[in-house]
Amino acid sequence: MKEICRIVAGSRLYGLETPDSDVDTRGVFLNTDSAEILGLSRRDVLKKASEDTLLVEFRHFLGHLCKTNTSALELLFAEGFDSMTDEFRVVRHHRRRLIDSRSLFSSLVGYIHNERRLANGERTGSLGGKRKSQVDRYGFSPKNFSHLLRLAYCGEHFFRTGFYPVNLQGFWFRDELFSIKTEPWKYSRDGLNLLADEAVDKLRAAYDGRESDLFFDVKLANRLCLDFYFPFLQEGRSEQ
Repeated sequence: MKEICRIVAGSRLYGLETPDSDVDTRGVFLNTDSAEILGLSRRDVLKKASEDTLLVEFRHFLGHLCKTNTSALELLFAEGFDSMTDEFRVVRHHRRRLIDSRSLFSSLVGYIHNERRLANGERTGSLGGKRKSQVDRYGFSPKNFSHLLRLAYCGEHFFRTGFYPVNLQGFWFRDELFSIKTEPWKYSRDGLNLLADEAVDKLRAAYDGRESDLFFDVKLANRLCLDFYFPFLQEGRSEQ
């Protein structure tokens, strides 16, 4: 395999880390073996739980972008990569052609809805011990409220400006999200739900007022696959 990008993810990527935040790593790689490229023994994910590392194969990454997975979208706009090859620079250069506006809005609304259920303790079985204890203590999960508001604010900014914020340093909502996450005693469940309602309304208004639509360019995605994989297929053939 050939790794084409790697970055520290999670709260450290967003500028919302605390001293005890985990160091999660995300990235994208290319299969370089002919059988894996052609799908006979396809490998889509490399995961090292001991290192909190998750790498996804390039075609798998494109599939996530086609469905507007926000974790994949963030790699198109993030800065501060630990490593990046020319292949991924090309992908980022064409990023607006790898996003679908309508699908992104639908995904964001769906993610926010699910996070809100977790934030309000409606799905406590999925919260884990720490978050469940916070729901019991405060009546809500601070981390989930911070996460859903981040999605709403970043989506709103994207539909207004065409740029999806990843590192939130310098954005007006960064301090609010950090405060919710680290100072939950300052907030109430009702107040946070009201804040979430307002954020979703602003997201919807920004989407409805967008100047243009973006569409995932399948031809471009296929062309990138051909350009990236063909040299390795040639090498495999010459070795035979």
